[in-house]
Amino acid sequence: MKVYSVLLPLLLFQNVPVVAGQQFIVRESVAQATILVHLGRFSSAQTASEAADRIGSTQEWFAADPSDRAAATEGFAALELRHHLCRMAGLDETDPQVLPIVDSSRDVSGTVIQLGSPLENRRARDAYGALDPGKVAVEAGDSPDGFYIYSYADPGGGIILIRGNGPIGTLYGTYAFLDSLGVRWFSPSERDTIVPRQTTIRVGSLDWGEHPAMGYRQLYADIRNKELYFWMARNRLNGYAGGGASQGFRRKLGMMSAVGQHGFFTDLVSPERHYEAHPEWFGMAGNGKRNLPDDQPVYNVNYCTSNSALIRELQKDLIIALDSGKWKDADIVEIWGFDAGKWCACSECRKLGTPTDRLLNLVYQMGQALAEARRERRLTRPVKTFLLSYQETVQPPTRPLPEDFDRASTAVTFFPIRRCYFHRFNDPDCAELNLYYDTSLRSWTSPHAHYRGKVIIGEYYNLSGFREFPVIFKNSMGNDIPYFAERGVAGMNYMLCPAGAWGHRALTNYQFARQMWNPRSDLRGLWNDYFQNYYGPAAKVMQEYYTALEQAMSNATAWRYDLWQKLHVVNRHPEVPLFPIGNIPPISWYGKKNFPGSKEAGQDIFLGFPERSVISDHLRFEEFHPPRNDAPDWIEIMASLENARRIMNQALQAETPATVKTRISEDEHLFRYGELALHLYDHVIRMILAKDQDQQKAELRAGRSYAEKLRNYTFGGPAPDGETNNGLLGVGLEPILKEYGRRLQLE
Repeated sequence: MKVYSVLLPLLLFQNVPVVAGQQFIVRESVAQATILVHLGRFSSAQTASEAADRIGSTQEWFAADPSDRAAATEGFAALELRHHLCRMAGLDETDPQVLPIVDSSRDVSGTVIQLGSPLENRRARDAYGALDPGKVAVEAGDSPDGFYIYSYADPGGGIILIRGNGPIGTLYGTYAFLDSLGVRWFSPSERDTIVPRQTTIRVGSLDWGEHPAMGYRQLYADIRNKELYFWMARNRLNGYAGGGASQGFRRKLGMMSAVGQHGFFTDLVSPERHYEAHPEWFGMAGNGKRNLPDDQPVYNVNYCTSNSALIRELQKDLIIALDSGKWKDADIVEIWGFDAGKWCACSECRKLGTPTDRLLNLVYQMGQALAEARRERRLTRPVKTFLLSYQETVQPPTRPLPEDFDRASTAVTFFPIRRCYFHRFNDPDCAELNLYYDTSLRSWTSPHAHYRGKVIIGEYYNLSGFREFPVIFKNSMGNDIPYFAERGVAGMNYMLCPAGAWGHRALTNYQFARQMWNPRSDLRGLWNDYFQNYYGPAAKVMQEYYTALEQAMSNATAWRYDLWQKLHVVNRHPEVPLFPIGNIPPISWYGKKNFPGSKEAGQDIFLGFPERSVISDHLRFEEFHPPRNDAPDWIEIMASLENARRIMNQALQAETPATVKTRISEDEHLFRYGELALHLYDHVIRMILAKDQDQQKAELRAGRSYAEKLRNYTFGGPAPDGETNNGLLGVGLEPILKEYGRRLQLE
């Protein structure tokens, strides 16, 4: 795949050689080109694009003429192209004669940029006829998101084709073309859109295409404004689970919407309406009682999926929800069950097999209802079902699936929560953490597995234990995403992308998008390009800062999950040694309140995780180097943190433009949360390890000072619990401070 612009930016999706030839789009601040696009019945690209924005429902979108839908997306692509080109060259965007957008059927002389199908225009048709069809088929692929870009010199003045396999492919091709000219979209903020100023815009010979390695490129996003949708489209993401917009607007951008998740059961069959009349529909706990789910989809017992009456009710309510109810605009139904939920213990449910067997049986039953609704025309749009591989369902099924299981419309999302980010996902030396998950993923993707459908990877870059923490994932993603692609995964997503104030997460999100499209992206080039464009004269010092911070945070799983839980165990049982962390006596776990960010964090006793053992070697207090599972220990983590602070201070003091100063300050704000949290951890650990009460009191006082700073810390985005803007709550160590204050009589 080849790209060239004489502006010579670093193209991040592919490595590109320089080739001969050039065409002018703008020359010495004078526009030279016309943009051609299919407008159909619309008078302009603007009216075509805005017509989609007024479409309020999915049903209305699919009922619209396909020509209108194509005009909406490709007209929007033309507007985006013109807008960015005008910004690059400093042209008057309000003047319609500057880089005019006209219908493809017009016979126009001079340089033209044809978006979408070339068949309506004589010159574009001739250019298309000169293409090598074999090369186009290979490079653009068969995905509707694929595209091909080609330049052709003709007597009329030259043509640039940006042809998508579908309208969304044309939109992505337009963004790829702008990317080749040096435009970058690092965050939803206009501040972080990089548009190089050029009085002359010219391109060399173009003859290249692309298609995505992964068909599903999604975010679980806190979408509060259109800017995040724009950022996602510009970086070629195509799905979300989160907030909303008009259905025409998001479909114009190629966005799929997912519903269900941990609320699948309760959204369809609410306990308030059905429990009293049908307690047998609800999951049986280990004590033989039917569970009445509380108002949070966490730690409950999943519904009794062996109950045929419940299945019929779920099927009926699913079709109603998708046809005219709360899910009438959904493209994907995620059938998950409760977060960390147990599975019904009744004898009939146990006959259905493992939790994974039961979940796949439920997905099959819902798929049967979807198929029947399509046959009867009660459902006229495509809807996919995604199940969950997570905790008790992390292992693949043990039983064959029915012959008519809908593999084409089903995917499993594999969520390796509590995985290690210091080691590669497939590192055999990460025996305590990643080996378990990697073995499971290999089983799911094996050609001999009972499940033969699509697999999607779900990551946790900003949720649960990591939410709002400044964890750097650039090397982890760089190693793992190519491996996931090798395993044949069909897509990726991560929880939870905030609406703004991204800080370090701008690089996480940008790199994530790039690698989902092309897992083998030139990451060294990507990082250099990012730091140069984002931090300008502070690029070198900020690269050093990210390296130090990544070292400090890379073992975050060990201290945000395992160590955090062990601290609360020791708080209840001071006789239990803190290290090794995995040394936990047989204490009953009755916990519904064992996660950071909960208002009642640490009040229940912890014994272990549902899907893996507690670590022993990954984290010690003093430096420790076992033959396997070696990772930064506590002393090393704090030293790296101190180094990151030293470098951050250098960056803050550097002479930089105002925009760069703002970006560095945003990074520092997020860093400060992690820094305060780690210092609080440090004093709590030292307090527990102290040999005498005077030292314990000193550590408690120091810990309280950091706790107070955390209590007054204001998050740039939503707080970890979604409600309280309180950094101390997110860290989840306040119960330990209170208990030791009582013991040491320092309340």
